[in-house]
Amino acid sequence: MSNIQSDLPDSPLFLVGFMATGKTTVGRLLARRLGWKVVDLDDVVTSQVKRTIPQIFADEGEAGFRAHETRALASVSADLRTVVATGGGAATREENLQTMLRSGRVVALSVTPEEAVRRARGGAGR
Repeated sequence: MSNIQSDLPDSPLFLVGFMATGKTTVGRLLARRLGWKVVDLDDVVTSQVKRTIPQIFADEGEAGFRAHETRALASVSADLRTVVATGGGAATREENLQTMLRSGRVVALSVTPEEAVRRARGGAGR
């Protein structure tokens, strides 16, 4: 048996999936049911960088945002008893996926394309 954190029952649970699959909503519900804390990775990024996501994209582009996202993920990956709702693109970066797999459990959420469009309509910044 390995000694990596994901072997621990309290290791973080990372929710991944395309935009509008319900990562934040499911994260809140799951954390409440488990008695764990919930962390929205986009909130961690904006808190660390002290700018909104649209501002980060405008100032640094997607590459800059993704670098901030990777640092934010590293900062929460050691938190036990935490449900982490990642951003829609977080798992597309190999480094992020490996961090999540090493640190805890990864759950992929999905919806039909039609449902994703319906949910994303009118969403702020979507």
